[in-house]
Amino acid sequence: MTEGFSSTSLSDPRETAADKMQRNNFSQLPVCNENDDVVGIVTDADLMRVHDDEKLISEIQYHHLIELTVDTSRRLVEEILDHGHPAVLVVDDNTPVGIITRADLLKSYSASG
Repeated sequence: MTEGFSSTSLSDPRETAADKMQRNNFSQLPVCNENDDVVGIVTDADLMRVHDDEKLISEIQYHHLIELTVDTSRRLVEEILDHGHPAVLVVDDNTPVGIITRADLLKSYSASG
């Protein structure tokens, strides 16, 4: 799980989100509304389809982000990611604490093998 993750805002331009991804070596970012609630996730592929750096994230197609609690089983996380979701948001008492991606699972397999 990636803890203390970075996010982008619905009002951020494409360029800002792309810069955050590049600086942090991320392939996706949670998207937050004006209240800092996570409303979805935007991927590098989403941003690559848009050629206008000033286009706002709210105008770019982003994905629903599934929320799971910290005690969710690894098996369920694997099933969700296997069904095409780019990531899951991990919450503790309704507060986001991290994100799990396929890359995180791959790292954990390598560490345990």
